Amino acid sequence: NNYNYNNGNYQMYYLGAYCTSSGVYAGVFTDSTCTKHAPSGTYEKYNYGYSLPTRPLVSSSCMSCSAYNNNNGNNNGGNNNNNK
Repeated sequence: NNYNYNNGNYQMYYLGAYCTSSGVYAGVFTDSTCTKHAPSGTYEKYNYGYSLPTRPLVSSSCMSCSAYNNNNGNNNGGNNNNNK
């Protein structure tokens, strides 16, 4: 959460995920249960102009597990000295 000074009052903002029919996205909310979206531009205003990702946080497409296991079971990041 983030406290922001507003005319002598503190406004708390919360960062959380929300779902749409096109995916799961990050958003800024005014309540701790992340149901009330903060006004557009709130995140950028308090975070030096940086913005939240505009693409979904998770992919809706599937990948084969074997796509990640193409190194003959050598899953030690190229560290061949057996130090784990």
